[in-house]
Amino acid sequence: MDKKVKVGLTVGGVTTIGAILVGTMIFSNHIGKEQARQIAFNHAGINDTEVVFANTGIDFDDMRFHYDVEFIVEGTEYDYEIDATTGIILDADSEGNYRR
Repeated sequence: MDKKVKVGLTVGGVTTIGAILVGTMIFSNHIGKEQARQIAFNHAGINDTEVVFANTGIDFDDMRFHYDVEFIVEGTEYDYEIDATTGIILDADSEGNYRR
């Protein structure tokens, strides 16, 4: 399903449509949620069968899209930011003894 996003500029109360972007074009060069998870799991040195809880979402910060990947393994909470286009790990953090 294609989503249309209108991008425009409002000057003096009149909006000029600058472009219409189609959702499949915006995300066509992204690595995807599953690959982002695999990159995080590999970096953490764990297998996906060890994961108790996982959440992956896409976000836009600092003029780039990235995936937020969060998961818990054996009481340790992991939090990753992975560039949505390149798959490069932008930030990685873990905290032990997590209790839900």
